[in-house]
Amino acid sequence: MNTVHIADAVRAPISCHNGALASDHPDGLAAHTIRALLDRAPDLDPALIEDVDLGNPDGVGEEGLRGTGREPRVRIGATGASATDPHHFGLAPVEAANRALARAAKEFDDPQVRELNAAPAAQVLGCLAEWPEFTPAVPNPRGGAGAPGHPFARRGSGTGAAALCIGVGQGLALVLER
Repeated sequence: MNTVHIADAVRAPISCHNGALASDHPDGLAAHTIRALLDRAPDLDPALIEDVDLGNPDGVGEEGLRGTGREPRVRIGATGASATDPHHFGLAPVEAANRALARAAKEFDDPQVRELNAAPAAQVLGCLAEWPEFTPAVPNPRGGAGAPGHPFARRGSGTGAAALCIGVGQGLALVLER
């Protein structure tokens, strides 16, 4: 696996009001992110860069990080993937996360921030039932995005874990480390 370093992250302007997320069209969120990235590097012309996609983690773009004086914020410590019977599709993130944690030599309680990206609430409840040690108040402290930089929006976190269901019985997970 190629090592990927996240040098920067942009939080999208979504907030929670009385238990409901403020609505914004995905195009508006993407525009906000691109605008924020361009504001940070106003002289950057993405068309002149052959091996870096602005705002996208890319193994080829890591060479561009060297020489900038910037340090990577996190590294991917381990990944996990899982497939289950499609009748139990919502539980695939559980096994994927267990595999990623084992590969990172981490215990279940080691990550300070845990993300579970699942669209239906019933799926989250099913995953929590498979993880009895997972306190329901612990996952998704900032909303539940599967974005790699998201678990580290909170300062002071040393390890984060993210698990997501990608459909039809497939689950992916990663462990991020500072």
